[in-house]
Amino acid sequence: MDHTTWHYGQTPLNILVLGALLGGVVIPLVWSILPHQGNSCTAARILLVARLLKVLPARRWAVVIADREFVGREWCSFLRWKRIRHCIRIRENTRIEDELVRDLFTTLQLAVLRGIFRGR
Repeated sequence: MDHTTWHYGQTPLNILVLGALLGGVVIPLVWSILPHQGNSCTAARILLVARLLKVLPARRWAVVIADREFVGREWCSFLRWKRIRHCIRIRENTRIEDELVRDLFTTLQLAVLRGIFRGR
C-alpha cells in the first residue's frame, strides 16, 4: 500500500494504491483518488482494502506492506479482524514498553531485518 501524487496538467492527483508484487514489480490492483493532499485517513484505507477483498479473499494475500504513514489502532485492528497479515514500518520515536524503538535497533547491521511481532 502506498500513496503517490501525479499531475493531470496543473491538477495534482493524490492516489492511494494497493498492489501486488509480481516478479519484482508492483502491479496496482485497486486505487482511489483522495480529495485532498497529504496522507490518507483510516476510512479511505479500509474502503480500498474492502474493494480488493470483494475479488481477492484475504487468505490469498501474503502480506500488506506499508510505510510508517499507514499506522493507527483502528487501521491495524481492521487488518487483524480481516486476518490480513501486515508489515508496517514504524517511526523511530515509537515506544514499546517504555523504550524507544530506535534504541532497540541500534545494533542492527545494514541489510538485516528485525521485526516486532504482535500475536493475534
